Amino acid sequence: YLLQAMLMQLSADYASIDEPPVNGTIDAQTVSSIRQFQNLAGLEPSGILDRKTWKHLVLHFELNAHKNQRSLR
Repeated sequence: YLLQAMLMQLSADYASIDEPPVNGTIDAQTVSSIRQFQNLAGLEPSGILDRKTWKHLVLHFELNAHKNQRSLR
């Protein structure tokens, strides 16, 4: 669920990432969103959530949350 929720939030800010379903299953749509994120982050678009992808995902998510919070002020 966490992976999909993070990708869903990032998809709101990056048009190149399709919003995945939040169903707790790494299905074809989630794999596609992972690949799209990997392309955005300059990673090999394998569709696999490895450590490197997770680290980049967390970094982008935190930076995006900070940016969005600043824009609310």
